[in-house]
Amino acid sequence: GLVNWEEAYSSATQNTSQWIAFQSGASNVNVAITPKGTGANIAQVPDGTATGGNARGEYATDWQKIRASNTQVASGNYSTIGGGENNTASNIRATVGGGNNNNASGSRSIIGGGQGNDASGSMSFIGGGLENLANNNQSTVSGGQSNNASGQRSFVGGGQNNTATNNHATVGGGQNNDSTSSYSTVGGGRDSTASGQYSTVGGGQNNTALGSRATVGGGEANTANGYTAIVGGGQSNATSSNYSTVSGGQSNTASTNTHATVGGGSGNTASGQYSTVGGGTINTASGSRSIVGGGQNNNAIAQLSFIGGGLNNTVSGDRATVGGGFNNDATSQFSTLSGGESNTATDTHTTVGGGSGNDATNDYSTISGGQNNTASGLRSFVGGGLGNNASGTLSVVAGGESNTAGGILSTASGYQTGTSRWGQFAQSSGRFVS
Repeated sequence: GLVNWEEAYSSATQNTSQWIAFQSGASNVNVAITPKGTGANIAQVPDGTATGGNARGEYATDWQKIRASNTQVASGNYSTIGGGENNTASNIRATVGGGNNNNASGSRSIIGGGQGNDASGSMSFIGGGLENLANNNQSTVSGGQSNNASGQRSFVGGGQNNTATNNHATVGGGQNNDSTSSYSTVGGGRDSTASGQYSTVGGGQNNTALGSRATVGGGEANTANGYTAIVGGGQSNATSSNYSTVSGGQSNTASTNTHATVGGGSGNTASGQYSTVGGGTINTASGSRSIVGGGQNNNAIAQLSFIGGGLNNTVSGDRATVGGGFNNDATSQFSTLSGGESNTATDTHTTVGGGSGNDATNDYSTISGGQNNTASGLRSFVGGGLGNNASGTLSVVAGGESNTAGGILSTASGYQTGTSRWGQFAQSSGRFVS
């Protein structure tokens, strides 16, 4: 019989037979059940049926007592099943802590618990949850439901229906997220994909990081497709060129050329190399290094062109500027329109300060303001007023209404209405001076 043991039986709550370690004079006594040789520690006698199961592996530990099949045992050498039901640890040093219908078939694979989990990769790990897969070397699923870490050293933290299918791919959690390229990451959210190498989707819904090292911070239906392209957030924003950025907003695009940026707003497009749209709506910066600060329906077409804001303004001349206003057009290089309405600067270095319907159409011509004035002479100047025309070279109309300075160096001060001076050095200030 057994030595150093006492037997006991209790039926107080549940019929229980008990062996108690006994050693005279000792207060605390450990208990060791030590198999002989390479034998296993087991809860039931193997009998090849579902009752006792198949033979256990060398040095295996199997405390599971319920199984649906004779193969649901700790059959791998040094394998362990802590408990539960219908669990299998079939490879060397594989471990199932508990739960039910779990299968640790990879060498050194671990399943903590849960139900219907499968760790088939070498050194793979599943913490728990329902019907998760870790089927590549050192892949991990911490928990959740129906998650799949199939890339080498891939990781899924939790959530539902998430997949990490390439080497070192990561999905933190959420639902229906896919990390499909090496070193790609989806932090969480729903229905998002990181398919570029080293790409990242932080969260949100229906976001996609396609380009290598591309990033989508969050939001909805955003796409980052260029190399190191970034979409910070918002909705339906897209970057499709290398190093391009859309910080946020809605339906904005940074495309075609590298280093394009849209800060926010809606419906904006930065398609020129190093171009920028700060915000507003339906603005376009298509020239290289062009800028639209904001406003609506503004278009900076030429290189180094600038529109500060306003509505329906266009800059098509290189290095030209429209500060703001409505329906202004700077079409030649170095031309400037500060603001106003329906003004045009159509030759090099022309300037319109503001007003309405003014046209500076010759090199270095200037109109400060007013309405419907024209500076068509080389280096001509109109200070303001209504309907004035400086058409001579170096001619000046200071202001007034319907005055014309048509000769070289001619001047109309604006003192009278409707004066015209066409001779060289002609002047009009209420009287004629030869």
